[in-house]
This record gives sequence, structure tokens and C-alpha cells, in this order.
Amino acid sequence: MNELDNILAELEEVSLTKDEANNTSFFTDKSYAMANSLIRLPNPLPLTSLQIFGLALSKVDWTTRNPKDVNNQIEVSFTLAEVAQACGSSSHNSEWYKNALINLQKKTVLDINENGQWLYGPIITLITMDVGRKIKVKLNADLNPYIEALGGNFTVFTLASTYKFRSRYAYILYANLCSWQNHSRDREDPFDVRSRYYSTRDLKKMFDLKEDDYVVNGHFNRTNFEKYVIKKAVEEINEYSNIRVLEWRKSYEGKSVKHYIFTYRHATVAEDPNTGLLKY
Repeated sequence: MNELDNILAELEEVSLTKDEANNTSFFTDKSYAMANSLIRLPNPLPLTSLQIFGLALSKVDWTTRNPKDVNNQIEVSFTLAEVAQACGSSSHNSEWYKNALINLQKKTVLDINENGQWLYGPIITLITMDVGRKIKVKLNADLNPYIEALGGNFTVFTLASTYKFRSRYAYILYANLCSWQNHSRDREDPFDVRSRYYSTRDLKKMFDLKEDDYVVNGHFNRTNFEKYVIKKAVEEINEYSNIRVLEWRKSYEGKSVKHYIFTYRHATVAEDPNTGLLKY
């Protein structure tokens, strides 16, 4: 039996109260950062893995070098209650945690382009549990240049702006749009309106969709793609996050859709239900 199996066996006895699972007070000042080049990679991760990864990164100091083990890996820890809170889960039974941890270790795989070389592996290399039932994870050392000692070209997120997402498309589009914002106050107002242009291929690549996804009888079903991917993502971003997509529309080249154009800006405190403004 491996370490993850041991943890899953222990989780048979885990139970949190609803207050523990739903208490989001720990979000205060909890933020994390990623290099924009990492954010903009095609993202295959399930939603819960994205949210738990954000929780893990909130334990990393992105401004400096972090302590590491002999394999150059950063180790962080968090409680089961924090896992539920970061995922906005009202569930507090053992089965939910078992599925979340299985996905975290077995499905969190990224390709990273570093100097022309593709590095392939899990973002979480090891999951253990201490006697206090605190989950400990080790982050793949290949991630280090993208999550610590970040001097520029990175984006800071708050957990408060991502924990309510229920669509992985919302999380991924939100992160991508944020990564194109200029976070230097002296050069640009963070509340300025911005626009990003994406082709259909860009969006499908961003969301890690296959070429034949939303293709029926050899024809792309744009109506369903827009309804279940774009529209759903924009609705959740506007309802739950700290940016507002003011408009999304299509530009055409002849009769063909050339781009999807997203016009957005940072939310004001009054607009933000989470008061989770990005930190600069």
C-alpha cells in the first residue's frame, strides 16, 4: 500500500462539521502567485485540483527562495478544512476528500516549456499526512522558477476570488485574462478597461479541449461551445471573482469567426462580493 492509499484509508474516519467546511475566514490576506508563462499553458487540470494547487501555492513565498528538500522540492501543508474551503465545498464527508486527493496526485500533470525543452510530470509529487491529520504535499521542482522569487511577469490571485468557481473553464479563463493585466500602478490604472482577442483554436487549446470536442458530424457546434464553455465561464467570473467581463463578442473574417473578444476590467470593492482585490 502506497502513501496515498494509507491516507485514503485514514480518511474513512474523517468528518468535518459544516461550520468547519464552510468557514472562509482563513481567506483573509491569502494570496498566491504564478508566472504568466505557466498560467497561459494549456490547462488539463480538474477544477478541484486547480483550487487545491492555489491553496498549496498560498503557502509559498513567491518573493524569495523557499526551503527545499534534497530533491529541490518545496513542501507545504494544509488542513482538510482548508481544502474544503479553498474548493468552496459544502461537502464534509470522507468520500469527497478521497476523490479530491486522488485527482490532486494522479491528474495534476503539466507540460512546461523551458528553454525549448518539454518537462512532463505531476505538479504534486508526494502527498502525506502527519499525526495531526495535516496534509503535506511536495511540489515538483520543475515548478520552482514559476512560483518563487518572481521578479516580473507574474500574476497574484486571492483565494477569495477562486473558491466559488464551479466550472474549470471559469477558473482558466479568469486566470488567463488576469495574466494580461499590467500590475504596475505607476504605469497603468488597474481599473482600466482591457480587451483580449482569442481565436476558437486559442480557446480550445487554453481549456485543453481536443480538436473534435464540440464537433458533430464533422461540423463545429459553435452554439454549444459558446453556451457551455464561454457563457458559463463569463457568468461565473462576473458573479464570483474580482474582475468583470463587460462584454464578449465575435469578430468575423467574411462569414467565419476570426476572434472572440473579451472586454474586462478589475472590479471595484463595491462590485466584488468577496472583496478579494488582487495585490500588487
